[in-house]
Amino acid sequence: MVEYNEVNYWGGRSRPNSSKSIAPVFSNYIAESIKDCIDLLEFGPGVGRMFELYQDREEVHCFDIHRSYFKECKKEAKKYGFKISFTVCPEIGFTLFNDKEFDVVVCSQVLLHQKPESIAKVMKEIARIGKKVVCISLKYDPNGPELRPHCFFHDYKDICSQNGWHYYNEVLTKSNVCFTYEED
Repeated sequence: MVEYNEVNYWGGRSRPNSSKSIAPVFSNYIAESIKDCIDLLEFGPGVGRMFELYQDREEVHCFDIHRSYFKECKKEAKKYGFKISFTVCPEIGFTLFNDKEFDVVVCSQVLLHQKPESIAKVMKEIARIGKKVVCISLKYDPNGPELRPHCFFHDYKDICSQNGWHYYNEVLTKSNVCFTYEED
């Protein structure tokens, strides 16, 4: 079996996923979480399927490990009437962002693609740059089915607890979890 490499995998796909929309439970959660936010960063925007939720904004910052979907993101942002600034960094090292630079960082179906050995580091770096982090991901199931090579179950509540972060507003669906976390 070939080892999963995030940059090669996502840079080599023609589309990050087959869905162009998100379930209402997720869109409502994100919309409520960002309503008072001024500076917003979407971590791993893919093709911009969350962008409809941002249509009242002038600009949204986007961060990804590959530039492969930049044109689609730009097109989606234009469709909803806002500009995007797009930062690419193949290593998860946000040295170019200041501490707490963003009011909210949105991670929709992104953290599940982080390898188990790097998930805490990634979440720590995201918490460093965001005042709060709003996530949608796979629900942790230690006895769950075997996942695809690019998907991983993570116990986000435990990771937050181990790092002294506040984990709150958890909403569970059959297979997903929405949650917010921030540094205490």
